[in-house]
Parts: sequence; structure tokens; C-alpha cells
Amino acid sequence: MDISCDVIRDILPLYAEDLASPATRELVESHLSGCEGCSQELERLKKAQKIPVDTDVHSLQRVSAGLRNRRILTVVCVVMTLVSLIWSGMVFMTTPIALSYEDAIESVELREDGALAIDRARGYTGTGSWFFPDSDDEFTYASSSRYDWLRGKWEDRQISQMSEAELEDYVQKRYVKQHLTQEDWDRFYTVSTRYCFVNEQGGLYISYTPELEDQVQEEWGPYTQTEHNYDLWYVDGDGTMTLLWGGGDGETNPDVAISGRNDFAFLYLAAFVASVLVAAAAFLGIRFLPNPRLKPHLRILGTVAASLAAALLIVSGFDLTDPTGQRSYFWGQHLLSVTVLLAVTALLWQWLHALDKQR
Repeated sequence: MDISCDVIRDILPLYAEDLASPATRELVESHLSGCEGCSQELERLKKAQKIPVDTDVHSLQRVSAGLRNRRILTVVCVVMTLVSLIWSGMVFMTTPIALSYEDAIESVELREDGALAIDRARGYTGTGSWFFPDSDDEFTYASSSRYDWLRGKWEDRQISQMSEAELEDYVQKRYVKQHLTQEDWDRFYTVSTRYCFVNEQGGLYISYTPELEDQVQEEWGPYTQTEHNYDLWYVDGDGTMTLLWGGGDGETNPDVAISGRNDFAFLYLAAFVASVLVAAAAFLGIRFLPNPRLKPHLRILGTVAASLAAALLIVSGFDLTDPTGQRSYFWGQHLLSVTVLLAVTALLWQWLHALDKQR
């Protein structure tokens, strides 16, 4: 059977790849034996180069390493975010806060033994007072933390539900004494007692016990117990003054007495304002500065400045005022840690965002 070359050449690729049936192969071989052109076409097909297989795996390895690094960086970012939130929350809950008069003082009364008993609210963690030379006034304040304050409120609710017998047994076990004393009850109910003493020169001395130490008597005495003929002021968290006991002449100007104790507040307020200005300058530089080489450095500077500003608010409990100067001593020990955590976390997220943009 005479078959045209066109038909044979249509099936030559199958023949060259050894994919044709035996009958087809026999037909093609019969034609090739007498056709030089088709034989040359078969040789061309057999010599044709196959598509080379790319054996270079370095590019795939780079892609795989990039995906792995991105996954690791994502996990690190999430972990750092959780650590920053937890630590910042702990700092916010444990940093001292100044208590107002309404929160800190339950009552003030004069007892028969001459003690001025100040009943403080449960949950406060610190208290202090100071005098000024040539003044018969005492200034007192109290502080706590949000955690201790909430815990104190919870203890108040628990105690309020106890019967008198349960309460006495609770205090007895707490102080491990056979007979409860007034001092035990005062300690349990956070009552501060103040006894007033005066010497022959008119020197005033306040003691928490009805007796003075021998050293005080020897250096400044003899002292004798007297009435509380002085004014006792309470310093609120915002700097306002409340008169707890009016036994003096009442001529003290509270504003003058407290004016010299705001240095720490102004220092931290200045630091906060400076950090905000640095952050604003850094971010404006990132937005408008044409030099791309400086952008990463300005971005880091802006991130650190913003982290410092946020840390100042967290550490100070969003209240930079500190009339007593007491809380300021606690701010510095957490300020650095919170700033570093926030800054590192923010920079890691920026790094991850930059990797996403490169994809």
C-alpha cells in the first residue's frame, strides 16, 4: 500500500519515541526503506535535544530559607508582643499610686490614752510624713498599687462576712497570741496611733508608742506627753490638702508647704514632652526626608522615642503628677525595661513588614 510522506511524517514522532503499535511500526519501516527524505527526518527527530532539567536547587533553598525565617520571625514577634503586654500590665498594676483622702482615711479619733488614732483603709502599702522647721504642722500621705488596692477591697468583703467569733479567731491565729491586745487590733485594722510629746524648750515630737526611746530623751529631753496641739494634714494625690486634725493655730498655708515637693513630677513631665517631640521629629523625617539612607536610623529613633513615651505613661499609671515625691523613686526601675520591650517588639514587627513587602 502506497502511503504518502505527509502521513508517515505525522506519525514519525510516535515512532521515534517508540510509542507506535507494532503494525504502525511495520508500516513506517516499510516506507522508510524506500524514502530517503523520511529517513532523514527520522534521524533529525532522534538527534533533537530534549529540554534540559534544571538541577540548580540554590534558588529553591533560598526561597525555603526565607519562608522558614519569616515563620520564625512571626513567632518571635507574637511572643515578644505577649511578653510586652504581660510585663507592661504587671508594671501598671504594681507601680505605686498616690491615694486620695477619701480612699486612704476611714476615720480619725482621739483615744482616752492620748493617742490620735488614724484608721487607714485596707490595701495601702506605704505611708509617710514630714515636718518643716519652725512649724507645728505634720504632713502625711499614703500610697498603694492597683493590685494591692484591689486585694484590700477583696479582704474587706471577706472580713465583713465574718461573725464576731470568726473574726476574733481569725485575728488570734494571725498574730498567734493568747490574748488579743489593742495593738493587735490596730495592726489588723491598719490603725496608726500617734502620741504627742513636748520638751521644756517647746520642741514637738511625735511617737507611735506611748513611751519615747531613751536615746530621744537623753538627746532632746526630757519630754512629756501633751495634747495634740498641732495641725495634721493629708496630702492628696493631686496635691490638695485635707486637715485630719486641727489642734494648732491653723495659720499654715498648705500650698506653700507642698510647693517644694514637685521636682520629680516636673522632671518626668519634661522627659515625656521631650520624647514626644523626638518621636514627632523622627516620623516627620521618615515621611519627608529625601535621603533614603537615613530613614532606617530615623525609624529606629522614632520607635525608641515613642516607646519611651508609652513607658512613661504605663509606669506612672497615666498620672505624671507626684506631690509627695514617693512614687517617683519606683518609676525608674521599670521605665527602662518597659521601654526596651516595647521598642524591640515594634522594631521586630517593622522588620517582618519589610520582609512581606519584598516578597
